[in-house]
Amino acid sequence: MQRAARELDGEQALIRHLAELIRQADEGAADEQVLRLESDAELVKVVTIHKSKGLEYPLVFLPFICLSRPVRADQPLRLSDGWVLKPNTDQVAEADRERLGED
Repeated sequence: MQRAARELDGEQALIRHLAELIRQADEGAADEQVLRLESDAELVKVVTIHKSKGLEYPLVFLPFICLSRPVRADQPLRLSDGWVLKPNTDQVAEADRERLGED
């Protein structure tokens, strides 16, 4: 469908193409789609950090790994035991330690 969308003009043509593909699949002429699925299997895999455990892939993309937001003392904080509306210095330090632990 993605390839057909580049080649065909408009949504109606794409819908007709899909209907034709469904008809061909019912007749057993879906070899091209099976081949494409098999060839695309190794292109891109999206895996969470928690699942990949050792990051055992040759290329690893970590888009937000360096993103951190320091804790601000003038805003309410969420600590492990609840929210603090007006945090003191110790609570800000604790919230920052918790944030670093999560990061």
